[in-house]
Parts: sequence; C-alpha cells; structure tokens
Amino acid sequence: MEAVAHAGADVVRRKRQPPTELKLSPADLDVLLHHAKQADSWMGSPPADVESYNLLRLHRHLVRLERLGLISLKETSRYVWVHFTPAGADLCAQHGVKVEPGVQLKPRE
Repeated sequence: MEAVAHAGADVVRRKRQPPTELKLSPADLDVLLHHAKQADSWMGSPPADVESYNLLRLHRHLVRLERLGLISLKETSRYVWVHFTPAGADLCAQHGVKVEPGVQLKPRE
C-alpha cells in the first residue's frame, strides 16, 4: 500500500491484486444447463431466464460463464440472449444436453 496526499489528508491507496483463477461452480453449471435445455425453443440462443432465478444471482452466474468462455451474451432492448461457445456446447454435451455453438439469433430491434 502507498500513502497519497489528497485534499490535506493522507489516503491509503490499495494496489489491485491480480484476479484469482475463475472456476466453474455447481450453481454456474446449473445456470448453463438450464439455459441449454431451453435453446431448442429459442433457435439455439435462449434469453436469460429471469423468471426462474434471482436477477442479481443470475447476472453474476452469466458474467462468470462469459468470463470462463462458455457463453457470450448479446443485450438488446428487450432481452439478454445467451449464445453458447464451442467450449460451452462441449460442456453441455458432457452432461447430456446438446446445443449448437455459435448460433446467432437475429433479434428484432
């Protein structure tokens, strides 16, 4: 830590720690598989299911899945669409759920 003079007072500025390695949690996997099971009904790219999950928790899991490279998210004015990457599709297949990677749904604007 380093002390920095700011407006007549000493302020301690903390150095950022490097991010810890992200790991897939059981809850993350549950969210991934839940959306993968809905993919057929949505031409391969389901919207984020805010009906079944607490919105803040869902957002946290979706962001983590995106950082892990398992999904990509596309936000439109009406929905947040979940697109599966090849790694995400492979993981779903290991759990018995088949999804096609890279399917892009063209949302209505």
